[in-house]
Amino acid sequence: MRTIDPFEILDGKAIKYLDVFGVEDGIALKSKYEDKSYWIYDYYCMHQTCDCQEVYLEFVEERKEINRRDSILE
Repeated sequence: MRTIDPFEILDGKAIKYLDVFGVEDGIALKSKYEDKSYWIYDYYCMHQTCDCQEVYLEFVEERKEINRRDSILE
């Protein structure tokens, strides 16, 4: 969870659900496609006078970190 600047909301910026409510078990969305894993982040308009009812989805490929020290030793 992060502190959201009121101007982000007033400017109509879409805010990530996890930024508002934080990380809880079972909330994060993850999916597989063509043997790759993706995190799915959902963004919502937070402006109080907006009635857009739109959701924006961002798909981010999950990457496994490589421990370079271990790979050098192998």
